[in-house]
Amino acid sequence: MGLKQVRRSNRVRELRNAKKLTQAGLAQAVGVTRQTIISLEDNRFNPSLDLAFKISRILGSTVDGLFNYEFEGGKKKAVARPKAKPPKSRGAGEPTEKILPLLGLMAARRDAGTMKRVSHLVARVSLKSPDKALETVAGWRKKNPELASKCLRAIRKAHGNSREVREKIRKRFG
Repeated sequence: MGLKQVRRSNRVRELRNAKKLTQAGLAQAVGVTRQTIISLEDNRFNPSLDLAFKISRILGSTVDGLFNYEFEGGKKKAVARPKAKPPKSRGAGEPTEKILPLLGLMAARRDAGTMKRVSHLVARVSLKSPDKALETVAGWRKKNPELASKCLRAIRKAHGNSREVREKIRKRFG
């Protein structure tokens, strides 16, 4: 028999059924929710290495057996992996305009970690569209001046403190 490509979800489900375990039983044994097991079996969740190890131990398999191998006639056979797809390139404009409103929602939270992430993301967006990023930051200036200040510093840093960006910031923010 030739090699078959097996999805991870089918292997987890197969091994769980072979052990006569329910999803709830496996979830309890592993220490996660039943929904986590359902998501894993439906290929909507990639487990951590620790979780994969626990599941494979309970199901009487190895992590490799759980994810990379199929057992035919009692023998281990490697399953051919699909070739990785090249990452999609991001075109100019569209993703930039879509992410800025989401950053606005994040900006409503005022904890330091969120503000740091937002300022970093705004700086990255500014590399493609500095005017759009500055316009967004200007809208945050009254609501959250601390975040606006951090974003402006991050934008300056991302652009290597270029004269052009400094001028745009000076014109818009005074």
